[in-house]
Amino acid sequence: MVAPYRELKRFFVECTDVGDLDSYLLFYMFKRLRLATIMRFLSRQSNFVLILTAVFVLGLSPFAEHNAIATPNLVANGDLEQPPGRAESRVGPTGNVAIFEFPGERSFGRVVAWGHEAGPRLAEELAVGYGQQPGRSRVLYVDAKNVKFNGDYNISIWFDLKGQIRPNREYAYSVKIMPTGKTPDVELTMVAPAIWADGQLQGATVNLKWDEEIESYDDLARQGTVKTPNFKHQTGGQFLVLKLPENYKGQLALISVSFREIDQALLNGEKPIMPTPTRYILVDDILEEQIASVFSKTTQVLKLTQHPQAGIWQGGSTEDSVSLTARNLQLLASRGEDLNSKVMQEGIEWLVKQELAETSAISDRMFFLSQYQPVEHRQTIAADLLKLVDAQFDDGGWAERVDIDRTEDRSVRPDNLSTLSAIMGLQEAYYAGVKADLKVWRKAAAYWRDAQARDGGYRAKMDKYGGLGEATTVHNTALGLCGLLITLDMAYAADARTCNQYLASSAHLESMESALDWLENYYDEYFKMLPDLNSDINPFLNAGAMQVLYEQSGITEFKNKNVFRTEAERIIPYYDENSGLFGGSVQLSSYAMDLLSMGSRPTAFQRTLIGGNPEHIFARDGYHLARYLRTQRLDSVNWRAVDLDRPIAELVTVPIFYINVVGNTEDNNKQWNKLRDYCFGGGVVVINIAEDAESERAAIIKKLEEVFPEYPLQDLAKDDSILKIKHELTVPKGMKVIGNGLKNFVFIPQDDWSCRLNNYQIEEHKDTFEFFDNLLAYTLDSEKPRPNFLPSTWDTGAAAVMDFEATQMNVGRKTAPFPHMLEILDRTMRSECRLEVKDVSKESAPKNEKLLWLSCCGPEPITDEQLKRVRDKVEAGTFLFAEVLTGNTDWAETFRSDLLKLGDDVRIRRLLANHPILTGKVYETYGYDLRITPVRKALRDVYEKLPRLEMYVIEKGDKEIGVFTVHDVGSGLGYVMYPECRGAMPDASRKLAINVVLYSMQHALEEAGKIHR
Repeated sequence: MVAPYRELKRFFVECTDVGDLDSYLLFYMFKRLRLATIMRFLSRQSNFVLILTAVFVLGLSPFAEHNAIATPNLVANGDLEQPPGRAESRVGPTGNVAIFEFPGERSFGRVVAWGHEAGPRLAEELAVGYGQQPGRSRVLYVDAKNVKFNGDYNISIWFDLKGQIRPNREYAYSVKIMPTGKTPDVELTMVAPAIWADGQLQGATVNLKWDEEIESYDDLARQGTVKTPNFKHQTGGQFLVLKLPENYKGQLALISVSFREIDQALLNGEKPIMPTPTRYILVDDILEEQIASVFSKTTQVLKLTQHPQAGIWQGGSTEDSVSLTARNLQLLASRGEDLNSKVMQEGIEWLVKQELAETSAISDRMFFLSQYQPVEHRQTIAADLLKLVDAQFDDGGWAERVDIDRTEDRSVRPDNLSTLSAIMGLQEAYYAGVKADLKVWRKAAAYWRDAQARDGGYRAKMDKYGGLGEATTVHNTALGLCGLLITLDMAYAADARTCNQYLASSAHLESMESALDWLENYYDEYFKMLPDLNSDINPFLNAGAMQVLYEQSGITEFKNKNVFRTEAERIIPYYDENSGLFGGSVQLSSYAMDLLSMGSRPTAFQRTLIGGNPEHIFARDGYHLARYLRTQRLDSVNWRAVDLDRPIAELVTVPIFYINVVGNTEDNNKQWNKLRDYCFGGGVVVINIAEDAESERAAIIKKLEEVFPEYPLQDLAKDDSILKIKHELTVPKGMKVIGNGLKNFVFIPQDDWSCRLNNYQIEEHKDTFEFFDNLLAYTLDSEKPRPNFLPSTWDTGAAAVMDFEATQMNVGRKTAPFPHMLEILDRTMRSECRLEVKDVSKESAPKNEKLLWLSCCGPEPITDEQLKRVRDKVEAGTFLFAEVLTGNTDWAETFRSDLLKLGDDVRIRRLLANHPILTGKVYETYGYDLRITPVRKALRDVYEKLPRLEMYVIEKGDKEIGVFTVHDVGSGLGYVMYPECRGAMPDASRKLAINVVLYSMQHALEEAGKIHR
C-alpha cells in the first residue's frame, strides 16, 4: 500500500517494528479487528458529507465557510478531518510549556506539554499533527515516542468547544482513539467540560481506558454522560480536556471527539416546539486537496529546475529536453504565467532553435507554439508540419523518428503512441491555420482502423508489426479511440461541406463503437484474461491516455467509475511532498501535472443527444465548443456527455445544458420534464435542432409549453444582457427564448448550430461560438464555474419531524418568476432542520401560516386586493418576509411605499446587526451567523468593507411584524444567477432563508404567548 500522505512520515518514521506508520496502522487494524468489521470500517470512510445530528460524530470547525454555529443542544470540538501536516510549536514565556497549534480553520484547540524548564525540549521532541489512516479516516496524532527529556512532564489535549454550555444540563461525550506503538494500552483522564464559570474552573472528571480487548471498530469509542454544575455565569472559554498519563512515551491517533447536550424533552417523547438543526460539514475532498498541494508546490519546483542560462528543462537528449520544455511551458501558460515573462521567453527562444528528429518532440513543440504563439512562430510550425507529413508511412502511421530511411531500414515500423502524438500536433497546427493536406488525415484514419484488434481493443502497434503477441489494454485502447476521434474530426469534419459529412464513414464509426464497447467492458481491469510479459501497466501512461480520451469524447465514466478520479488516485501516491516531485523525476512530474490539470478543470457545459442514430455520440460539437471556451478564458474548462435520465442533483452542478435534437423525440417525455427543475436550479438550456430533425421543432415547442406553462416562447430581445455581457452580438437569426422575466433559461436557435460546432466553423460563424461564451458568463453572473469537487447545489430532502405552513406571494408582475420557491425552501428546511414547509398559497381556506414570503418582482404597484391579503395575514399573526427580486432600486422604492400602506402606524427602520435574523440566535435553536454576508458582483463595490444585505424591520405600533430587504434573496434560494442581480450569493441566500423560517417560528410562539422576549 503506497501512502499519499508524506508529511507525517517526516516525524513518524520508525514508529514500530512493523515499519512505517502506514504499514503499522494497517497491521494494527488486521490484528485487532475482525475482517467483517474492517470491511465495514473501510466502507464507512467518505470524502463527501458528514451529517451532524443526534449522533456522535466529528465536530464543527469554527472557521470553515460551510459550517454553522453549534446549537444549544449540540456542542462539538474542531474538525479533525484535515489535510496531513504538522502542528506549529512554540515555547511559553516561562520556558516550562510547549504549545502545539494549527492556525486558522485547521485549529482544533491545542496540545500543551508542561515540565519544569522542559518547554524547548518538549517543543522539539514531541510531535503533533494531522494524519490519515488506511481507508482514508483522518486523525489527530500525538507522538511522544521520541521524547528524551528525563524529568517529569505532562501532556494534555485541549479541544476548543463551540456553542453554548448551560448549567444543570446533561451532556453526552464520545472519544474515539486508536492507540499505536508497541504498547497500545493507554489510560486518559478527561475533564468535560472544563469551563470557567462564576470565577473558577469547573468540570466533571472521567477516566477513559483502551487496552487489548478491542474486537471491532466501534470498540474504539468511549462514550458516556456528564452533568454540568449549577453555575450562574460563564466567565471564560469551554474545553474538553484529555490528560495523558504522566511522562507519556506512546502514540495516539484521535479519530473523533464530540460533546453534545442531551435533549430530555425529546427523550421523553415530547414534541419539540423548535427544530433541531442538522448541520452538514463539508469535508474537503482528499483528491482535491492533494491536487491543490501538487499544483502549489510542483509549479514552483518546475520553475526552479529550469536551466538558469539556457532557459530549458533538461530531459536527457535534445528531443527529451524539447518535449519536457514544451510541456512545462504549456503547463505554466495554462496556469496563468505571462508569456512575456523571463521563464517563458527564454524557454520559447531555445525551443524554436532546435533541430529535431523524434516524432514526439516535433509534435510537442508544434502543440505548444500552435496554442500560444501561432503568429510569432508560424514558420517553425510549418516546418515541423512538413517534417511530420514527409515521415508518414504509407499505412498512415508514424514511427518514433522522422529521419529514418525506410528503404534502408525496414525494421522501423509505425506504432500507436507515435502516431497519436503526430496527429495531435498536426491537429493543433490546423487550428492555428497551418493545415496538412486532407490525404494525410485520410491515411491516418485508415491507420487507426487497421490497428484495431478483432475484439475492439488496441495493442501498442499493429498486429502485422508484432502487436499480435500483446494483450489489448485500457491505455492502448484509449489511445486508439482518441486516434479515431481526432481523425474523424480532421478527415471527415474539418472543412466539410455538409453538416453530416463527418458521419459519412461507416467503417470509422464502427471502429469507434467497438473501441467504446471494449472500454466499457474492460476499463479498470487493465488487461484481459491472459496477459503476457508486456502487460505491466505504467499508471502515468494509463492516466494520460484516459484523460486525453475524456477531453476528446466528454465521457466521464466507464463501468460506473469516474475516469479522472480513478486514474488520479492511482498516480497521486507517487507524489513526494518533501521534494514536490512525482517519483523524484521532473519529467514524470511534468507529465503528472499536465494530466491532473486537464482533469480538474471545472465543467462548463454538458451535452446530450435526443433521437437519431447511435453514431451521433461521436459528434465533435462538444469537443470543439470546449476548445473554443478554453481559448477565451483564463480558467480552462471541460465538458461532458450525459443522458437526460441522470439525477437532477448531478445535472445542476453544470451551468449549461446543450441538447442536440438529431431525431425523434417521442421517447423522451419524462426527461423533458426534468428541464424545469434544471432551469429553476440555476441552469440554462440550449436546444439545437439538427437539419435532419427540423420536423421535430413543433413537437419540441409543444413539450416546452407543457413544461413551462407560465412562460411563453418569444423572440430574444435586442437589448438582452446576454448579447453584451462579454462579446457584442446581434440577435441570432430566429432565436427563441423562454424566461421568467428576470432571466432567460431556454434558448432555441433557428439554424443548426451543431453543424457549425462539429465542423469548427469559427471563422464563418464566430458569433455562434461567442454566444456560448456570453452564455457561460450570463448564467454565472461572471463568476468562475464551480469546481467539480464541490457537492451538488441541489439540497437532499429528509424525513420531517415537524411541519411549518407558509404562503408565497408575488407583486409587481403578473407571472411569478419563481413559482417553485417554497418547494425549494421545503427541500432546504428538510435537509437542514428536518422541517417540512407546507405551501398553502393556493388553498382557499384560511390558514394559520407562520410565514408570508412576499417578493417584489416588477415595477407595478401592489393591487388593493394584494394589499388586503397581506394585511389580513399580518393581522392574523403571520410573519412577513419581503424582498426585492433582482434588487432593482426603483422597484425597491415603490415596494417600500407599498409596505407602508399596511397601516398608519407601520414604520420601517434599519435592522440592527444583533437581530436574530442576522445572528441566527433563535429561541432554543440556531441558524447561521450572517452579520457579514457574501453578496453578488453588482453589490461588491458598494459593500466592499462590510458585505451585508440592506435589511429593515417592519413594525406596526410597538410590534415587529416582519423584515424587509431591498436586495434579492429568492433567486439565490434556487441557486439562480444572472447579470446585474443585486443580492446575496446563493449559499448565503439559503442560510438567510433558514434564519427567516426559524425566526418566524419564534415569532409565532411569541404571538401565542408561549414564550416572551
